[in-house]
Amino acid sequence: ASLREGPIAPGQLATLLGTELGPSSGASAELGPDRLIERSLAGTEVTVNGIAAPLLYTQAGQVNLQIPFGIAGTSEA
Repeated sequence: ASLREGPIAPGQLATLLGTELGPSSGASAELGPDRLIERSLAGTEVTVNGIAAPLLYTQAGQVNLQIPFGIAGTSEA
């Protein structure tokens, strides 16, 4: 929650800031039929090393996500 740049770790919560990242009005996380957080939200998708990330919130200037556990053991993300 510091909003500082730095390395990422599997399971960590992260925020992407920018423009035109998602819809103009915000959309919050939804659980899929498997009871896991969806990896696509309001037309927004984020991948980390090619692995889709669970999305907690998306809007035009911000996306909140969880770094996928599947990146464990990789040296770059």
